Amino acid sequence: MTNNKQQTAVKWFWNQLPEIIPFTVNTETALKLQQAYEEAKEMELIQISEAHIAGQETEGLLLDDHPNYWACEYYSHKFENQS
Repeated sequence: MTNNKQQTAVKWFWNQLPEIIPFTVNTETALKLQQAYEEAKEMELIQISEAHIAGQETEGLLLDDHPNYWACEYYSHKFENQS
């Protein structure tokens, strides 16, 4: 089975950091970076989910009262695990 999932911009940026910052950071800085990364992932999930819902509404495809559930399903299906 092939993996057709895409990488989000936040995940791509996170993966580039070791090349951008090639030195070791102290623990406090590492924790701040990790926290900022987690917050950015959450923001991106919300943005992608809202865009998915808006697209469904525009196309008249919003079929039930649980658009957030389906938006999260879309995100999970479309993008790789953001861990």
